[in-house]
Amino acid sequence: ILSPKKSITEIQSELDRSLQTKQSIESGQVRLTSQMEARMTGENFDIVAVTPETLAISGSEDTQWTWDVTAKQGGPQQLHLTVSAILFVNGETTPRVVSEFDRKVTVNVGLGHRVASFMGGNWQWLWATLVVPAVGWWWKRTRGKKEAEHS
Repeated sequence: ILSPKKSITEIQSELDRSLQTKQSIESGQVRLTSQMEARMTGENFDIVAVTPETLAISGSEDTQWTWDVTAKQGGPQQLHLTVSAILFVNGETTPRVVSEFDRKVTVNVGLGHRVASFMGGNWQWLWATLVVPAVGWWWKRTRGKKEAEHS
């Protein structure tokens, strides 16, 4: 959130109320221009911008960026947020980084997700070692019962 009128404390209080879980919040002061870009990146994350990354900045209202962030793996990970002013130079727009935030997060992966991920990544191996022998055992057992009934 960028706000031309609210203090950092007021913005942090709003975020505390709106977040579903208690998180630590990073904040800082940045110089505002009429157009700015916020870009979030992280090597082990799928990150999709919900709002456009480049937005017009109001002189009286808050501007907010939102992303959907999904971890690709568990454990300690790094998120990076870059805030840039969009400047008009030599007839073209160009970004100028005004602030960067790095955040270490620990991703906890539940048992169900771990099992599904393992099965999804190893289905060929599981098929060959578990399913094929089980089908063979079932087929042999079923065929044996039919032969016993006909005798």
